[in-house]
Amino acid sequence: MGATTIGLQGRCGLCHRQQQLRLSHFLPAALYRLVRKNDQARMEPVHVTSRRSFASSAEIRAPLLCSDCERRFHEHGENYVLKNCFRSDGHFPLRDILVRSGPPLTLPLASVYATSKLPEVHTEKLVYFASSVFWRGSIHRWKDGDRFLRNLPDLGRYQEIFRRYLLGEHPFPSKAVMLVNVSSREKPMMNFFTSPVGCRIGPCHRFTFSIPGLDFHLFVGQRIPGEFYHDCASHSPEQFVGFMDNDHLFVGPMLNLLRTSEPVGKLRSGK
Repeated sequence: MGATTIGLQGRCGLCHRQQQLRLSHFLPAALYRLVRKNDQARMEPVHVTSRRSFASSAEIRAPLLCSDCERRFHEHGENYVLKNCFRSDGHFPLRDILVRSGPPLTLPLASVYATSKLPEVHTEKLVYFASSVFWRGSIHRWKDGDRFLRNLPDLGRYQEIFRRYLLGEHPFPSKAVMLVNVSSREKPMMNFFTSPVGCRIGPCHRFTFSIPGLDFHLFVGQRIPGEFYHDCASHSPEQFVGFMDNDHLFVGPMLNLLRTSEPVGKLRSGK
């Protein structure tokens, strides 16, 4: 399942029971394997932050969840999402399902598919998976190597209600919107993934991250624009999923990071 059991008793971050904790991944272990398979040169993954860039095969983990809650995350979202994102063999199952169903709908803000009419698309698992990642980013101070990650999601007053949602005790929060985008490219330029980051945008907070072929955007707050609810993968009756060439969403931010990021270790030496 990707997480290693350790001899540490503690309170599980999700169910709050005293349990033997596992070394839980911030982002799924299977993502690291997927990116390495996509990389024909079999190079170590490159971590890029605003301060430094370095190559490392180390995975971001911490003692956080019990075995039961790890299993819940796998079964309710992670397994489905990683099976249907852009794969190392060049297949992109989720995109293929959407394209076979016909052309997307054109809305004012984006092209979308109404997945409520597509039984092969389990949109609720896409939303659950993304919510679990954003929630993990909010409840723990994660470290990449010897440094804490910066600009992680902070769900604030909504952290507890997301915990209850992930436990199946509450519906998706009413003061939150999840936008899910599927790349329209047959072979997207996304054989990498990004850690969740957050910032304030106008009257609400926005958090985002990407995996191969997919990106997720969570908005929380009391005054989220109404058009966002219309496009929400959870709140909209149509369970809309965006369909767009979204490579530019990552190229621009990555270039901005590289302007201030100092190469260290193998990247500095060129080895």
